Amino acid sequence: MRRALGKGLSQLISEQTSDASLNELPLASILRNESQPRKQFDEEALRELADSISRVGVMQPIVVREIAKDRYQIIAGERRWRAAAIAGLRSVPVIIRSAGDIEALELALIENIQRTDISPLECAMAYEALIEEHGLTQEDLARRVGKSRPAIANSLRLLKLPAEIRDALASGTITEGHARAILQFDTPSEQLLAFRRAIERGLSVREIERMAKVRTRAVSAAQKKVEDPLSTALSETLGAPARIVRKPRGGRIEVDYFDEDDLARILDILDVEL
Repeated sequence: MRRALGKGLSQLISEQTSDASLNELPLASILRNESQPRKQFDEEALRELADSISRVGVMQPIVVREIAKDRYQIIAGERRWRAAAIAGLRSVPVIIRSAGDIEALELALIENIQRTDISPLECAMAYEALIEEHGLTQEDLARRVGKSRPAIANSLRLLKLPAEIRDALASGTITEGHARAILQFDTPSEQLLAFRRAIERGLSVREIERMAKVRTRAVSAAQKKVEDPLSTALSETLGAPARIVRKPRGGRIEVDYFDEDDLARILDILDVEL
C-alpha cells in the first residue's frame, strides 16, 4: 500500500494551535525564506493567481515565523505572497508559527510536494539540505515527510548526474523518468552518452532502460571472462568491456563498444583523432 505523504500542512499547524495565531501583516514585513525548496515560479501562473487575489483576496493564510521584531519569514505560501505583491496588496492574512530551521524547511517541503509541482531537483536539494545542514539521516527524513527511505535515496541520486543532464531536467527537456533511467549507467561519460543519444533520437524512458540493460549484460559478461586486474582497470578507464589477451609472444587488446557514438567516446578517451 502506498504510504501517505506525511501530514498535511493544516494538520501540522493545528497540532500546535497554542503556538499558532491568525493575523494580518504588512506585506513589507514578510521576507522570503532563502532555504525554501521551490526556486522557480511560473510567471504566467503567478499573474493568474494575482488576478484571483485581486478579485477575492488571499483565501488561504500564509504561514510565517517571527525572526526579529516586526520581521517575519515565510514557512509556506511564497506563491501567494508573490502574487499578493503583484496584485498590489499592502497586507495579507498569516498564521504566525513558532518553528525552528528544521521544522520550517520541513513544512515548506511538505507544502510544495503536496500542493505544487516542485521540480525533482528542487525536491532533491531540499532533502540534501535537511540531511547535510541539519544532521538528519535518510531514515529520519523519510519518516518526517512520509516517504520511503529508497524514495529519498533515489531522489538524492539525481544530484549526482552530470551538470548537463541536471540542467536538462531542471528545464524540462527530459523527465524525471528519463533521468532515473540514465542513472542506470555507471559512469558520468556513459550517462552523458545515453543522455545525448536520448535527446538526438527522442528515446523513451523504456528505450533508455533497455539500452542500459544491454550495456550491463555486456559488462557483466566481460567481467566473468576477465580475471586480469589490468584488464579490469582498462575496462573501468574506458567505461567499456576490455580485455588484454596475452600470447606466448605479444598479445592484443580487445574493447567492446555499443555503437559508433560509443566508439567515438572511447577514441576520445584514448585521445585518438581520425
